[in-house]
Amino acid sequence: MVARDKTKNQIGYAVFGLICFVLYFIQYTKGYNLKIGNATAVLLVPIIVIIATFFREWVGALFGLVVGTLMDITTSGSTCFNAIALMLIGCASGLLITYLFNNNLLSALFLDFMFVFIYFLSKWLFLQFFSGKSDAVQYLLEYSLPSAFLTFIVGIPIYIIMRYIMKIINRFS
Repeated sequence: MVARDKTKNQIGYAVFGLICFVLYFIQYTKGYNLKIGNATAVLLVPIIVIIATFFREWVGALFGLVVGTLMDITTSGSTCFNAIALMLIGCASGLLITYLFNNNLLSALFLDFMFVFIYFLSKWLFLQFFSGKSDAVQYLLEYSLPSAFLTFIVGIPIYIIMRYIMKIINRFS
């Protein structure tokens, strides 16, 4: 039984790692067009929350750290922000789903909503507001909040697809 769970987890880690890299390349490809007005969906924030709901806090934190580091490498001016933020989001999501919430669709959507908005608000605070940018409030209203909402909406089908993939992994492992 323990060997089966270990194999199932290893397959899940590999599948979710591959999905993270695919979403990373989609996100940072020049032709990426998941944009409505000024809002741009960040596909990698919901996937970290989803990974943490399936594999708990340590795996969520590790995936968050790796994915956040990749985002920081690609994004200018975000010195370690994404690595730290996504690591904390992964860990917190895993802890909340383990100790406070049931692992179901409603809980996952609530966590996705909460952490996506925390991510965008903290990104705005640290990279715009505390930096003393003169148009920080305008940036919040025109870019950060719409992007948070769009990212949350995009996270819903991502969760449903990932849940289906986990059911397949559980069935065949």
